[in-house]
Amino acid sequence: MPDNAPDAEAMKAAMRAAIPAGGAEMGQRSPRVLAAKQGKEASGASGSRAAGAAISAAVPMAADPGHWRPSIGVAGQDVSAHQGNVNWQSQWNQGSRWAYVKASEGNYYLNENYTQQYNGSRNVGMVRGAYHFAIPNWSSGADQARYFVANGGGWTDDGYTLPPVLDIEYNPYAGRTINGFYFGNTCYDMSKVQLGQWAADFGNTVKALTGRFPVIYSTTDWWNTCVGNTTFGSYPLWIASYWNNPTNSPGSMPVSWGDYTMWQYSSTGPFEGDSNIFNGSYDQLRTFARGVPDPSNPSIKSAADILTTSAAGRLDAFPANGAGRITGPVNIGSGWSGAKALYVVDWNQDGVQDILSQWSDGTLKVFRGAPGGSFYAPIQVGSGWQEMSLTVGWWNYKDAYPGVIGQDYQGNLYRYSNTAGGGLGNGVLIGTGFSGHQLNQIDFDGDGNQDIVTRTTDGTLRLFRSNGVGSFISEPGRVIGSGWGGMTAVSSSTNFKGADSQGLHARASNGDLYYYPADSGSWGTRSLIGVGWDDASLISGAPLDVESTLGIDPEDIVAVRPDANLYRYPGTGTTALMPEDLIGTGWSGLKAGFVTDWNGDGALDIVAQWSDGRLNVYPGRNGSGFGSAISLGSNWKDWTLSVGTWKKADAHPGIVGYDATGRLYYFNNPTGRTVSTGISIGVGWTGMEITQVDFDKDSNADLLAKTSTGDLKLYRSNGTGNFIQEAAGVVGTGWNVISGFGAIRGFAGAGSLGIIARTTDGELRYYPVGSNRSWGTPTRIGTGWSSLTILSPAAK
Repeated sequence: MPDNAPDAEAMKAAMRAAIPAGGAEMGQRSPRVLAAKQGKEASGASGSRAAGAAISAAVPMAADPGHWRPSIGVAGQDVSAHQGNVNWQSQWNQGSRWAYVKASEGNYYLNENYTQQYNGSRNVGMVRGAYHFAIPNWSSGADQARYFVANGGGWTDDGYTLPPVLDIEYNPYAGRTINGFYFGNTCYDMSKVQLGQWAADFGNTVKALTGRFPVIYSTTDWWNTCVGNTTFGSYPLWIASYWNNPTNSPGSMPVSWGDYTMWQYSSTGPFEGDSNIFNGSYDQLRTFARGVPDPSNPSIKSAADILTTSAAGRLDAFPANGAGRITGPVNIGSGWSGAKALYVVDWNQDGVQDILSQWSDGTLKVFRGAPGGSFYAPIQVGSGWQEMSLTVGWWNYKDAYPGVIGQDYQGNLYRYSNTAGGGLGNGVLIGTGFSGHQLNQIDFDGDGNQDIVTRTTDGTLRLFRSNGVGSFISEPGRVIGSGWGGMTAVSSSTNFKGADSQGLHARASNGDLYYYPADSGSWGTRSLIGVGWDDASLISGAPLDVESTLGIDPEDIVAVRPDANLYRYPGTGTTALMPEDLIGTGWSGLKAGFVTDWNGDGALDIVAQWSDGRLNVYPGRNGSGFGSAISLGSNWKDWTLSVGTWKKADAHPGIVGYDATGRLYYFNNPTGRTVSTGISIGVGWTGMEITQVDFDKDSNADLLAKTSTGDLKLYRSNGTGNFIQEAAGVVGTGWNVISGFGAIRGFAGAGSLGIIARTTDGELRYYPVGSNRSWGTPTRIGTGWSSLTILSPAAK
């Protein structure tokens, strides 16, 4: 072989001068290469030549951007000097996300355009690597491997460098003698054993020099005919297989492999050079580039899996099959009751899915997945996020790791980079005016860049497209949906219905879970993927409502303004209120609301009665916002309600209310999440406004009822679910000037009890409850409250 000959360098130089410009192209039996050869032969070039005769170059076929593409995988391409200086931005805009560049051939040729192609593809954001065209009968595998690695075939685990490739295929110079060297037949005049040994020699040398076994590029026909070796299964396979009609399968695999990593499906378009797909998602492509091993049994099987938490803090996984279906649940953790949002993401790009979690104390923590299951101890990557909402993804496609977009309560958006798979950098302002928007990050328009899809309180979805490098495209947000106001959780989804598929999961108020696929700028047909999801406190990928990051204290007043926003007016404990805080949006249609610790976890919740008959509870999160709505029924339209611990022995507060006929019922709350069948406890209550309060201070909840004549009557209870057998006592007159009232504790200091009442002209008053069924001196605490819907604090 020439590598051992005394005049080896001269032979290399002669060979370099004799081969066509650009050397041999990948895909010797591809339509483009065959057409180029036929064009050369038609122009008079000889099929075999005397020593030193140059092989003329042919003009390559232009790529057809409209060529069919498989509907699976991540699009990519391979190029050589035959493509010259490639317009990489154009290729990116067409959808190419990775590239292989020819670096070398034999031990005599280096790609003249390597630097422009290798660096240019990376500069637009592509994952890229280098390939070597093998000439096995020219020099040893080890010799060509060293030549390749020394001249562009190296590898690093930066997530953007693909492993080296051995292109071993049909002999490009079959039957030719060049400079006195006869290149042999299509199998290089080598036996199967010899070619297998040569490939192993090349692969072992590359592994020793770079730490990675190379990818093997070949065809099923050539490999089985010329090599036929079954021991290369540890090498990733790049198969070449060309079809005239659209298909998602390359056909049969060569011996050694049961599946492929990459597929070269076309040499004539849509991309310059050859067009390919990576068999997986973009995240999997990045993981493949890093060279991390496949996890053996991770708790989260894929980025498409859905996680949920329960009120008790249980963490469950619902594994996705990649075809739009889920199974489960599988319990994978506990102690998650303090979480406010969670996201499935391979945070450190080690090939194992992690959990980025946001907690009620304002911390962001990453629970790194262990390859064999469970999670490592959490790493805190941020703090001070109590009043921030976030979404996670590759906002800048040039980043090595996924990052975070954060939204503050004023509607400002900040980008936080994850620079090393650990903590976050400082926030960079990228947008304003997003108050009232809930964020999700998906590639909605299919251009390869992550976009922001927002949902506002009126149920409108809007698209804000990104340029892929950290900023928004300068254009107004586009409406892409309506009627989403009834969804209680909306979460980003990727890879759920095919590799790199994008979409949203949305939970309806009845607990049904839907998948909405995004299809290149429009929505596909939604599919129902689950029922009974109303018991999930959190669903992974669903952002925290940034306007709901503040909790409620017992002395606070909560009210809905005419703009449908929910506000907390913090009580000082001295019968005064501090400036209001926005804690929620989208509260139009509220008939009545009640503040209570419905589930007994120490955090105050909101029970909301809606004008359409729905009754929901919004669980508080230990003084820091609210969870998703839990349905308590849908037939409450004509009811007048009060909330409190009507039965002293009950573990949770319940409901006392009357229907359209005036019949009064008691509804128990046995689990902290439901209401039982009502028990009749009275009749004749039509037209009364009621609230529960321990007015006589005997530790039993009583009913205060305002009659149509303005009398305020006390109906005392015995604490066992029934009234004391006595006539109702009148404890107030002239209350026809009061248009709403409710009990409150702590408003005038620790242990205090009173009534917050609004007059018909909008004045807000506090009436302290004294001893012996009496009133203290009332205090005026505000004006201008006539247009607000005030939520009633529930008696304990």
